[in-house]
Amino acid sequence: MARKKYKKDFVDLRGRWVDNERLLMKIVAYSIEGSDWTIQLKPLITEDSYKNVKSNNLYKNLPDLRFAKFDEFDLVGAKFQHANLQKATFFRSDSSSIKLTNCFAADTKWNNSVLDDAVFDNCDLHHSNFSNTQLKRAVFKNCILTNAYFRNSVLTETTFINCDLRHSNLSEINLNKSNFDNVKLYGTSLWDLKYDTIYAKNIDLSKNGKGEILTDDIRYAPIVYFLEDDKLVEVINTLKSNTVVILGADSKDDSLSLLEKIGKKARSFGFTPIIVKNLREIDGESFTKKAIMYSLIAKFVIIENSNPSGHILEFNKVLDLGCIVGVLQKENTGSTWLLEENFLKYPYHLNKFTYSEDLDNQIDNTYKWCISQYEAIKNKLNELYKELNLVKI
Repeated sequence: MARKKYKKDFVDLRGRWVDNERLLMKIVAYSIEGSDWTIQLKPLITEDSYKNVKSNNLYKNLPDLRFAKFDEFDLVGAKFQHANLQKATFFRSDSSSIKLTNCFAADTKWNNSVLDDAVFDNCDLHHSNFSNTQLKRAVFKNCILTNAYFRNSVLTETTFINCDLRHSNLSEINLNKSNFDNVKLYGTSLWDLKYDTIYAKNIDLSKNGKGEILTDDIRYAPIVYFLEDDKLVEVINTLKSNTVVILGADSKDDSLSLLEKIGKKARSFGFTPIIVKNLREIDGESFTKKAIMYSLIAKFVIIENSNPSGHILEFNKVLDLGCIVGVLQKENTGSTWLLEENFLKYPYHLNKFTYSEDLDNQIDNTYKWCISQYEAIKNKLNELYKELNLVKI
C-alpha cells in the first residue's frame, strides 16, 4: 500500500529529515514556549516510528524525531518529553537549559555544543557523543549512558544520579566539583581527569552492574576494581614485568640527571623506570619506606653508588627482602665501605659494575645481568615451590 504524500514541510519526516529545517524550527519554538510541539507531527506519527528502536514499553510509539538535524540551533530552554530522538544531531548548538524527559536518544551527537544547566531525566543515551561540549551544572538522572563519549568536555559541577556509564569515555575532561551518585562505571575510560574535588558515592565497578564491587572514590576506580579477588596478582605481575626502580644520590642536578640517564636506558630494554625522587611523597609514609615499597613491586633495582646519599639506608633493606640489585659505581668512588660486605653476603642478588669513560656500556651490562639473574632465580623458586602451591587452578 502506497504511503500518503503531505505538503513539503513534512517530506521525509519518517527518520530522514531532509530539507525540513523550517519544521524543526517550529518544533523548537513550540518546545521553548512550553506548548505541545507534537502537534506539528500529528499528520505523520505513523505506525513505523519505532521500527529501529528496541522493544521497550517506555519508548514505544514515541513522536518520531529520528535523524533530525538541530545543528547550530538555538535550543535554550527547549523541552522534549517522550520523544524518539535516535541519531539526531545537535552539532554546535546552544542547548543551555535543554530538558529531555523519558526520551530515546541513542546515538545522538552533541559535539561542540553548549549544554550548561541541561537536564536529562530517564533517557536512553547509549552511544551518544558529547565530545568537546560544555556541560556545566548539567544533570543526568536515571539515564543509560553506556559507550557514551565525553572526551575533552567540561563537566564542572555536573551530576550523575542512578546512571549506567559502563564502557563510556570520560578521558581528558574537567570534572571539578562534579557528583557521581549510584553510578555504574565498569570499563569506563578515566585517563587524565582534571579536578580539584570530585564527589562520589556508591560507584559500582562490577561487570554486570549488580553492586558486587563498590567504591566512593571515582579517581581510583580502576585500581579498586583490580584489588578484588585475584586481579591484584595480575597487577603485581604486570608491575614486576615492566618496572625498574632507580636509586642513588639525587640532591643535585648532575646526580639526578645521571639517574635519569640510567632510567632512559630502561626503555630500550622494554621497562618503565621509577626514579623515586621524581614521585610525590606517600601520605603518612617515610621516604625510605616509599623507596622500599616501589622496589618490592619492581622487577629489579639499580643503584648508582658513587656518592653518599639516603640510598645507603635502603641498600640493605631491599637486599634483605630479596630484590635483585645492580650497582653502578664510578672508579675510585663509593658511598661507604660499610656496604661492601653485602657483595659477599648476597652473591645471587647483588653485583657491581664499575665505570670510568664507559658509562653507557656498563649501564647496558647492569641491565643485562639484572634481567638474566631475575629469570634464573625465578626459575629456581618456581621449581622449589611447585609442589607447595596451595592455590587451586
